[in-house]
Amino acid sequence: MLEHARLRSIIDAQQALLEVEDVDAALAAITRHAMELCGAAGAVVELASRGEMIYHAVAGTLAPYNGMRLRTARSLSGLCVEQGVPLRTDDALADPRTDHAACQRLGVVSMLCVPIGGDYPGVLKVISDRRAAFDDDDAEVLAIFVRTIVSRLDATRRRRLSQSSISTRPELDGAFCRAIVDSMQDAVAVMDMSGRLILANATMRQLVPQNRDPLETPVHTSDSPAPLPAAERPYMRALRGETIRDAEVMLRDVSGNERWLSVNTSPVRDGDGQVVGVVSVARDITEQRDARGRLESAAAQDELTKLLNRRGFLERATSALRDAERTGRPVALLYLDLNGMKAINDRHGHAAGDRALVELADVLRAVLRADDVAARLGGDEYAVLARECNTPDDAERLRGRLAAAIRDRNTQPGRDYHLSASIGALHHDPRHPSTIDQLLRDADALMYTAKQARKLDGSQPLVVIGRVVTRTQ
Repeated sequence: MLEHARLRSIIDAQQALLEVEDVDAALAAITRHAMELCGAAGAVVELASRGEMIYHAVAGTLAPYNGMRLRTARSLSGLCVEQGVPLRTDDALADPRTDHAACQRLGVVSMLCVPIGGDYPGVLKVISDRRAAFDDDDAEVLAIFVRTIVSRLDATRRRRLSQSSISTRPELDGAFCRAIVDSMQDAVAVMDMSGRLILANATMRQLVPQNRDPLETPVHTSDSPAPLPAAERPYMRALRGETIRDAEVMLRDVSGNERWLSVNTSPVRDGDGQVVGVVSVARDITEQRDARGRLESAAAQDELTKLLNRRGFLERATSALRDAERTGRPVALLYLDLNGMKAINDRHGHAAGDRALVELADVLRAVLRADDVAARLGGDEYAVLARECNTPDDAERLRGRLAAAIRDRNTQPGRDYHLSASIGALHHDPRHPSTIDQLLRDADALMYTAKQARKLDGSQPLVVIGRVVTRTQ
């Protein structure tokens, strides 16, 4: 038997709910009242859909998880829906009926679920960060609020049905609407609040097959290789009332091909202005992006050697330098000058000079790792930013591999000229931030020192390197 004071609080809460017309606001208020009257840390209305329990209205510590989905088969809530009776666990992390990983993530130690029942498979649930936090009186409190939930949902459904007479007009029947939508070249989809695909035209069906849950289809953006988190997807944002324009996302179509889409997504509202679903229109921009990528690559590439040009190097090396400073992993910057270019051009012609420039680029490609950044800065000057060169000795070993590769080139029969390069190498400690321009200037000075040493030595052919300097400020 509930205490008089608790019953009075429930009556007051029910009275306050009568003044809340919006069904979503009412559900949110119910979770708050349930949480407070049960002394819980959080509360949620979960609705079951297609094998998942969806967090629909949340309060307390569960507030950040609105829209979250958990597998019905692995949750106490799902079992509560299946059995149709209240279920309680006093120690969620030891109970075999619960999803231990989800409980740990949400800070759930004990919880109580009461089924909503009827035409609305779901539960009203309260959670606590204490063991054995709930009893039979708490279950009775939730049962009272469940009856309020069913009453509100029934009223909302009746109102929506009364407002849907437009669907009986012959010119707007389902077949007619589908024919219109199927004729569109853009991909069109309509989803309900649970993410169920209500309508998809032919173009959309080629992107997302009907037997695949759209919410389980990985979606990417150009900002990160990782899939876009569920809460940041256009569908979830539209459920929160946002209208998304021209969002560029990538997914794999039914054939496994990457397709880039420009997506416009809007919430669908009923006569009361409440969000009841989402409509999404997507245009395939894969070819435009590919063309744009080719133009950007061409603008950042040296035409002769196919290495990056100065512009491309500055962009890529700056990004690599930021990564190094974030991870604390040192890098090396090498500045190379191809020696004797004037002599090669004068004696063997400019075609031979171009071959020499390409040969040095080939040496760099053969020696460097895929994530190192190499460029022809212009004329006979090259630059390399080598990642994860932990010590000056690593930079020295890289110089040694370049020298060995150049020597191998010079031993090939039938050569008209010898490759020769002066190299300045700089080891950079990312604990002391710098700019790529400053590192280039320092490495260029070291290269100049190496070049002067070569002229004084006078030997040919020669690969020389200035002393490897560690830059710490």
